[in-house]
Amino acid sequence: MMMRQAPVFALAALLLLLSPAAHATVESTCKSISDSDHPGVQYDFCVKTLQSDPSSATADVRGLAVIATKLSSKKATEISGKIKELLKSSQDKAEKESLSTCDELYSNLIDNLDSSLSAITLQEK
Repeated sequence: MMMRQAPVFALAALLLLLSPAAHATVESTCKSISDSDHPGVQYDFCVKTLQSDPSSATADVRGLAVIATKLSSKKATEISGKIKELLKSSQDKAEKESLSTCDELYSNLIDNLDSSLSAITLQEK
């Protein structure tokens, strides 16, 4: 998953929860996301990403939002770990400042994705 598409993808999937469709396929959901006002989410990327989770074949829109959010959170956590490794090895002050900013942004992103996932799963109950 590309770095910029992960949060946009999760956001677009969360917005689909407002859709009246109770049942949705990966393809129809990805078409809705890529055809709407969610710049940066490409249809092929969306389909490939959601289909990487076997449960997507039988998931409704809420289930697809959960999958997208979990995948985005996993990728953001991986990137955050790489940023932390780079911070440890960096000797340059400007580079450290930039990496610290990235680290803060990704930490906030992970927190927001966790909150989003909680909100989605609370609505299921």
